[in-house]
Amino acid sequence: MRVIITVVILIVLVACQGIQPVPKPERLIAKSTMEDIIYDMSIINSARGYNIQQFSRTGVDPQCYVFEKYKIDSSQYAQNTLYYASSLEDYKELIENVKKRIEEEHKVVDSIAKKEKRITDSTRNARGKRLKQEKDSINLLKSTNKGIPHKTVIEPALPLH
Repeated sequence: MRVIITVVILIVLVACQGIQPVPKPERLIAKSTMEDIIYDMSIINSARGYNIQQFSRTGVDPQCYVFEKYKIDSSQYAQNTLYYASSLEDYKELIENVKKRIEEEHKVVDSIAKKEKRITDSTRNARGKRLKQEKDSINLLKSTNKGIPHKTVIEPALPLH
């Protein structure tokens, strides 16, 4: 069994010797900009997955939007993605940074949603209390006015001498 594992490892090592490194693209995108592009692409792809009909109605192509924003084309993006992905550690770091940014953004959005829910709940509770008080007041008036005619009596003014 050990012989087979050793042979497989040797074959893999020998096979990896012929892999050519990915050449640096002519129009290299800076690593920080590439991180921004991947972040924007991730956000847009998530949004597209959430509400694809909205993108269809507006006629906006999310990838084209990102390409225009960073003044790149799909070929340049593909070459740079391949270049950065060829260095596993660098690409892993880049993706981890994007992941952290998304998680931070998620925390912000989540806290805003919680605040909005709290406001909505408190408004709903306040409205419910007010309606209950009004109903109780109406019921109290009805119970105290039973048997009393609802005529308004106006007393004549007394002459002053």
